[in-house]
Amino acid sequence: MTLNINWQEIKSLAFFSKESIKILHQYELLIPLIKETIIDRQIQNYTIDETIKNKLVENFCKEKNITSETQLKEFISKKNISFELFKDKLARNLKQKKFALENFGAKAEARFLQRKEGLDIVKYNLIRVKEFFLAREIYTQIKENESTFELLAQKFGEGPEKDASGLIGPIPINRAHPQLAKLLRTSKPQELREPILVNGWHLIVQLEEFIPATFNEQVKQMMITELYDGWLNKESGEISSDMIEHYQTDVNISSEE
Repeated sequence: MTLNINWQEIKSLAFFSKESIKILHQYELLIPLIKETIIDRQIQNYTIDETIKNKLVENFCKEKNITSETQLKEFISKKNISFELFKDKLARNLKQKKFALENFGAKAEARFLQRKEGLDIVKYNLIRVKEFFLAREIYTQIKENESTFELLAQKFGEGPEKDASGLIGPIPINRAHPQLAKLLRTSKPQELREPILVNGWHLIVQLEEFIPATFNEQVKQMMITELYDGWLNKESGEISSDMIEHYQTDVNISSEE
């Protein structure tokens, strides 16, 4: 199966007329439609057994906490689709996953190794304040066991973490400011670090837990999804640009005549 898409094959579809391209582009619907068209063309040879479709419906109901046939019918009726089309839509998602696994599964580990540092998980305590001397006082009180991180975060914290008594995470370390992430990487659990200045804030930080990322099944699927989404965005973007350029060229030629 090739990953290369011929934009002219897609443009030849009836709903990609010159006028529709103009309107779809105007309302930012062209790329989403191209994406769905690419997906349909790539998964058209996949088949899903009826038993598996029923299992997909069962799993969907559990996920959405739908406990009766009546509730399911109400849910589907709000979508204005038939039950068979509903099952087909669930099956379509599974076909996409199969396509992604077949075409990007072998590249998942290499992607993981490139992204590993950003996937490490951290859990830490944080207090941020504007005043340097206040930061030093908070740091000293914690270090000398005069008070706890939690109480001081509630009392003096000026960031959203105040509502969680200063506790942040577990979160991917790449969600932290690079300077803060570097500090966390060089910290030991329960180690209280002296205040650092980041974007005008004085931060008092204490690492709770550092969990290095591992290439497990969940992470593998995440990497496959990233590779697949990246490919789909690139292909749809290029096809959209070609369509628009071709449309504009045709318009210019027509106007000159």
